[in-house]
Amino acid sequence: MLSSVMLEYLSVGINFEQGEDSDMKQWVIFDGDNTLWDIECLYNQARQNLIKELADLGVCPEEAEIFQRMTDVELFQSLGYSQERFPKSFSKTLLHFKPLSSDLDVEKVEEMARTVFTSNPTPFKGAAKTIHWLKRHFKIGLLSAGPRQSQLRKIQHFCSGDDSLFDAVEVVSLKTPDVLRDFCLGNNINPSHSWMIGDSLKHDIKPALSIGLNAIHVNSENWSELEVDGHLQMMGFDKVGSIEEILGVFEEKMELA
Repeated sequence: MLSSVMLEYLSVGINFEQGEDSDMKQWVIFDGDNTLWDIECLYNQARQNLIKELADLGVCPEEAEIFQRMTDVELFQSLGYSQERFPKSFSKTLLHFKPLSSDLDVEKVEEMARTVFTSNPTPFKGAAKTIHWLKRHFKIGLLSAGPRQSQLRKIQHFCSGDDSLFDAVEVVSLKTPDVLRDFCLGNNINPSHSWMIGDSLKHDIKPALSIGLNAIHVNSENWSELEVDGHLQMMGFDKVGSIEEILGVFEEKMELA
């Protein structure tokens, strides 16, 4: 767990009565990828490199992109967020259109895909400022899903040496209701007075609501086939267009409390 900060419960209107025998706290829990930092642009760039490579071999760019995206979604069922999945979708795409490709060609396109795990993503504008503002009133958690070492590297890059940004950090393979519930229990989090903030309706917002957390959906570019499609009719949470807009949501809630 990272260093803690004192909470200013009495300074905001959305605090709750704790009672002498209760030490459950108000938290804001953030997702990482495509919520605090932009990972989708790295995937898009790698995909465009593959498409260009295949176009040079005479493959229709539109067909190549459709096949790669479809294959990536299919592979998620067995490989999840592992580092094997995205490179394998590249090699499967190459071999689908060019079945006689050499092992060197396969390795070349898989290496294109692996760049997403070694490149540092760009933090979204206002992300750190938003966290610092929220820390005046809440404990801050980060619950990020994906390959552990890759996620830890991105977290370290985002913090830029400031290990006081988060009060608790956990990397998991997939965010499910049970995973969120364990995170809350392990950190004495009061779900009904805490928030989950993320870009994925399926893996951030839905599991959060299912265990009684409040939720804010950040509508950023992401893997929409997996994270958004089929869940657009969900209700019962706030929506923002960027991480910077989150402050307005909390300011409004404080005024109404």
